[in-house]
Amino acid sequence: MEQVQLSDEASTSASSSEIASALKRGLIILRAFLTGFVRDRKSWVLVFLGILPVLFAAGANVIPTVSYPAGLFYVDFTRSVYVALLIPLYSLLLGTAALNDEIESHTIIQFVSRPIRRFEILIWRYIAAWIAGIFVAVVVTGVFFGVVTANAIIGLDLLFGTWGLCAITVAVYSSIFIMLGIAIKRPLIWGVLVTLYEQLLGILFVFLGGGPFSLSGHIAHVGSTILPYSFTIPDWAPVHSAVLLAAIALNCLLLATVIFHNKDLD
Repeated sequence: MEQVQLSDEASTSASSSEIASALKRGLIILRAFLTGFVRDRKSWVLVFLGILPVLFAAGANVIPTVSYPAGLFYVDFTRSVYVALLIPLYSLLLGTAALNDEIESHTIIQFVSRPIRRFEILIWRYIAAWIAGIFVAVVVTGVFFGVVTANAIIGLDLLFGTWGLCAITVAVYSSIFIMLGIAIKRPLIWGVLVTLYEQLLGILFVFLGGGPFSLSGHIAHVGSTILPYSFTIPDWAPVHSAVLLAAIALNCLLLATVIFHNKDLD
């Protein structure tokens, strides 16, 4: 009986040690990728491009000076400019470059030559892309919120709701573009086509009674629960759209893991 108990304790201890070791490796990978993001000039170009629409809006003097219409303006602007277009494009740049740049420059060899499993590299690279995308989104929407608030006081719930919707958008699109970055050549070109087509398709389906076949439609459907706007997909509850988006992201990551595991990196 004591031997069985000791065996169970040893097994538990070994499992805990393995989890701690995997977490430590993951944090090292995450730190390396995020450090690269901060040092990359393209990252700050993304931030600057995200602030440009705010400067145009402020310069054109189109921001309302009354709280209620100012809140509506903030929500509509962030949905149409950031969530519908710029955030997916950020995710495209971050996702396709997530492993593709390292593969093409052969710096990925520094990771795979160590005792680190490939799926660990991919998952932590995805998390890094997600954090980087959220960072850009938080900065640009935060600046816009500050500009709008300078004209009329609006609720902080709008800002936090925007961050939540941006986090969902980055999570879904980054998974798709990481998979494309590993699976095909010229992923950036194809990614731009996918993003623009998806957004145009999403707008088209709004006029056709919803967006059951549009990724952006389902994101907007989920977003209607955290931001005050009305968007519905017939016969779909927001939770169903959330489950679909999660399934798409998980399947893209699974496919990316399989492709990356079998990919020749030499």
